[in-house]
Amino acid sequence: MGTPLFAAIISTPENVRNREEIFAAQRKLADPRILKSANEAAPYAHQPAVLVIQCNIHSDEVASSQMAMELAYRLARNDTLRAELRTVDFPNPWKAGRWTLHDIVDYELIASEATVHLASTEREPYVRDFLTLGQREIAQGESDSGKAQEIPTAQRDPSAAIQRESALALGGVEMSVTDSSVIVPMAQSFRAHAKDLLEVQHYPKRLRWPGGPPEQPYDVTGWTLPLQMRVRVRALATMPKIIGRAEMMNTVTGNEKSSISASNTGAVAPVAKALALPRKVTISSGHSTSRKALFYALTRLPRIAIYRPWTGNMDEGWCR
Repeated sequence: MGTPLFAAIISTPENVRNREEIFAAQRKLADPRILKSANEAAPYAHQPAVLVIQCNIHSDEVASSQMAMELAYRLARNDTLRAELRTVDFPNPWKAGRWTLHDIVDYELIASEATVHLASTEREPYVRDFLTLGQREIAQGESDSGKAQEIPTAQRDPSAAIQRESALALGGVEMSVTDSSVIVPMAQSFRAHAKDLLEVQHYPKRLRWPGGPPEQPYDVTGWTLPLQMRVRVRALATMPKIIGRAEMMNTVTGNEKSSISASNTGAVAPVAKALALPRKVTISSGHSTSRKALFYALTRLPRIAIYRPWTGNMDEGWCR
């Protein structure tokens, strides 16, 4: 959304000084294909377990951001995992009573400190399992009947296809291109993530009681981006001829003052500003290795609506 994301790296002084070497080793572990078999055991001896603790998904749920500051302070002072905190055991299920923001902060702090402790005491198994997971995904992708997912370059909304491919790239998913499509091979470390985002997921049929109504999902039912963004995707049984790696590209033709980036077509302000100018706004959406470029011209502002269902507020809340 354009808001800066701050990340704090907390470790021993030596690890902080050598963070680039640690990150480089982590990248090798993330893709076993570039790690020679003879050197697989080398990272186990010295590679720290890299633990990422993310806070705040929803803007009005602030406990995790409050907890993050206290956790960072304790880690920096190296006095985390105090005995008196670790002995606290919140009842499950929680019995009715007074529940405050401070209780939520303490609850999340205990969970985070326990996770840090586990990553520290079980460092070698975690590092080894991280590598094994990638090896397993690659082997599964090689043996499955579905070898790849194909995203045709010709789409109803080329900008949506580019945004979806950017989301895949952000998650580390490897992509290649042919002369007419983007190819996501399944024989890669991040195969599971690619399948989550590209394949259609069916919510299981669960009845509240035998013969009763279906159990409604509590949260978002799936991450299927082709359905959410109306981008065509199809599974391939064989790998096509590849001409290069996919590189995200948004280019605009015409005078700079009368053009906008394809990735910004969902923003009202730049679209309105561009359409107010006398020159025609032409946008090219594609990939730098594609042989064909898709062009379209903006002639009017798009119609924008907010979905508001009559039943419940989950859909409306997630749309916002």
